[in-house]
Amino acid sequence: MSKSKFLGDLKNVSSVLSQKTNKTNAGNIVDLDINLISPDPNQPRKDFNEEELNSLADSISFINPRTSKPRGVKQAITVRPNPEKKGYYIIIMGERRYRASIIAKMPTIKAYIENDINEEEISDDQMIENIQKSDLKPKEIANWIGKQLAKGRKKGELAKTLGKSNAFITQYAALLALPIIIGELFDSGKCSDVTLLNDLSTLHKKNPNEVDNWIKDNNQEINRDNFKLFKEFLNQHQQGEGDENESHSQNDESVLIEKENDKESKPTKNTSKLSKAIIMIEHQGMPGRLVINKRPSSDTMGWIKYDENGEDFEVKLKDLLITSIIEG
Repeated sequence: MSKSKFLGDLKNVSSVLSQKTNKTNAGNIVDLDINLISPDPNQPRKDFNEEELNSLADSISFINPRTSKPRGVKQAITVRPNPEKKGYYIIIMGERRYRASIIAKMPTIKAYIENDINEEEISDDQMIENIQKSDLKPKEIANWIGKQLAKGRKKGELAKTLGKSNAFITQYAALLALPIIIGELFDSGKCSDVTLLNDLSTLHKKNPNEVDNWIKDNNQEINRDNFKLFKEFLNQHQQGEGDENESHSQNDESVLIEKENDKESKPTKNTSKLSKAIIMIEHQGMPGRLVINKRPSSDTMGWIKYDENGEDFEVKLKDLLITSIIEG
């Protein structure tokens, strides 16, 4: 056999194989009865925008004037045989098109039947498709990552699979271990800012009661700007308490020294002077005291501590009413 004839035969074989493959792929795309198809219960995406589904349904049901038939879906969905129900199928990709077709009351849908399947690969493909389209909510991403980690997969492996950083995986995984009140905030959809949720969780470890009360405040809008102000307030409050404690400590030392001096010299006590003055005030109808050991932002401002809750606030001095000056 000549070399040219041998190469020619190889080309013919290649052509036949190519034709066979094309026929197989084309043959796997069929119009399936939509009642034979079910969504994948393990699909990471759970929520679908109703307005977008209705818009897609209108496009699918649009009657083509040239053919007098509905337009249908242009891209076939991908399904696999249902292992528990012979003759039925489970969606791998295309659940949005499937849902829209049901709304459009289409009896059938174009589908590619995938027989060579791997459960882990299917789950990864579904996640990659949705995350690239930004179709997933933070909770859906977190739940998928949690399931994969529970199967023994590593964070680094998941990061490479999704094309994301290790920090991305860690940040979303942390959403599955939030303190109860922050978890409820996340689950209810009131806050889906992943960074803010994790920042709240970190602050909750140091200030659980304060963070709980801040979240429970129905008038409080949970966002990054308000959180920043809240965190600054906590830091200032704690710094003020630290300064006050230090001042008390210094005063205590001074008292001890004065007592020692009294024992030695025993001077006559001057009753016209206060050993420690406490300035009692009233601000907007609320009683409190002036915090004199905390530096204000200007000479027209001052720090006060309310008697009711012990919280420090910086206010305008002209808004204060001095009610009494007592000895501490």
